[in-house]
Amino acid sequence: MIQRLFTLIFSWIAMVGFSQNIQVTEGNEKINNGNHNVLIVVIPHTSSFFVEKAWKYQMKKMEGKFSARRNEMFVDDAKLKQMGENTLDVYARVEQEGGVNARLVVGFDLGGAYLSSAQHPAQAKAIKALLYDFAVKTAKDNIAEALKTEQRVLEKLEKEAGNLIKEKERLHKAIEDYKRRIEEAEKAIEENKKNQAKKQEEIGEQMKTLEIVEDKMKNIR
Repeated sequence: MIQRLFTLIFSWIAMVGFSQNIQVTEGNEKINNGNHNVLIVVIPHTSSFFVEKAWKYQMKKMEGKFSARRNEMFVDDAKLKQMGENTLDVYARVEQEGGVNARLVVGFDLGGAYLSSAQHPAQAKAIKALLYDFAVKTAKDNIAEALKTEQRVLEKLEKEAGNLIKEKERLHKAIEDYKRRIEEAEKAIEENKKNQAKKQEEIGEQMKTLEIVEDKMKNIR
């Protein structure tokens, strides 16, 4: 059953097609108290809570000073190898989209301008690759967690099924034991009947003997 569950879930992962569905796009959205160019990636079948936790870990690896305010996360003077030696400020927020997907919005303040493909084509391409890899890994990690949960449910059900089988075997054994005891009791009843009949015969013989002794007593004068 566990092997079947693995097959079904990984088949579903293949059908989802991460490489086709996940795309990093650009847009102009409100971030850091203003409208700026941002990179956006929608991560399928993943909660915003899970993505926020994963992206927070990613931001804390950027060597700058991390903080969270309202619905945004922020790293001051971050360092990314894709951006060379210069530091930058990174702003991010995560939103739930359609109840099944998480939307990650990230703005990279290079100091006077936000990262964009138009102004920084090479750096934007590298950062998009970073976000794409993050999104794919996070989606797969989330499904892996779901798989572990479903495995635990399956193992619990299999354990319960095993207990039911053991209970059935115990009941069958009890029934066989009761049958054996009933057969023994029925034989004992038949033997008891024979013994009762024999005992009644003995009582009859003893009553005759008693009458003979009583007659002897009466004949003595």
